[in-house]
Amino acid sequence: GSIIHMLPLRAMEGCLARRAHMWTNEEESRVYWRLPVSKTDSQALGCVREWGCTCPSDTQTQGCPYHVARDHLRYLDVRFSGWDPAELPLFPQGSGEEVRSETQVKLVEELARRSGEDTITKEGNNRYGKHSWRATGAVFFMLIGMEIIKIMMLARWSSPVITHYARLAPLKNLADDFKRRIVDRDALGKGASKASTKRRLAREEVDIVRVSALLSKQVTAMKE
Repeated sequence: GSIIHMLPLRAMEGCLARRAHMWTNEEESRVYWRLPVSKTDSQALGCVREWGCTCPSDTQTQGCPYHVARDHLRYLDVRFSGWDPAELPLFPQGSGEEVRSETQVKLVEELARRSGEDTITKEGNNRYGKHSWRATGAVFFMLIGMEIIKIMMLARWSSPVITHYARLAPLKNLADDFKRRIVDRDALGKGASKASTKRRLAREEVDIVRVSALLSKQVTAMKE
């Protein structure tokens, strides 16, 4: 789930993905996934998205897209060693068959329940659907401050539809943004004040030198 969430993908894209579509570079700790370029044709592969290791240190952390993908691919290669990578689903059932998109929705709902989230809206509608991975991925990236253009490129969005998925997510951090900008402004003001003080002291030093030179000339003239 975290791999789909971090790209972020549509449920159908995850269902149709094959083992051959994903590979890793363990020297650089990066994972690559060949993905569709068209939302109307989930098998029209034409672009590659990648993620590097997001672990903050040498210790592997839960949720790192590279390590999750690496471990998943290793499991597939052992569990389905006799399968053709071009035919084996990237996220297969125990039988090796692909997981239906409806099953992915049920997985999202189960994760929501375990997290204490409601799966039904106040209006009685299902809160989650086939675009839940994609939508929650966009919201998460916006909440941590990732630029919209980068999210659009990562998710292969060519339109402002991201604003529909993310909705009010950018406003969640409004207070933090406000405080950060106030601190930055104050720091800038202090910096400007220090610079102004340095310029004033430099001017005063120049004036003292000039006055000293003038007095020296006058004293010399009086002696003559």
